[in-house]
Amino acid sequence: MQNKLDYLIKELIKEDSNIYNIEIPTTIDEKKDLYRALRNIRNPKPISEDYLKVQDEYLKEEIKNKGIVDEK
Repeated sequence: MQNKLDYLIKELIKEDSNIYNIEIPTTIDEKKDLYRALRNIRNPKPISEDYLKVQDEYLKEEIKNKGIVDEK
């Protein structure tokens, strides 16, 4: 799961030349916070299918780990 989170963070950083040199934290909680922040500041625009696939897998794992199981 951490590899997916790292991938998602790096992809969002690559999109914005203003934050290309941002340091990626080492703890999972800090990475989650950074990922959330990067998503919040990102302007709406197209993104790759690979990113969407990894994001979907990551979010499904997060839901499973939190015990939310209502999948139909």
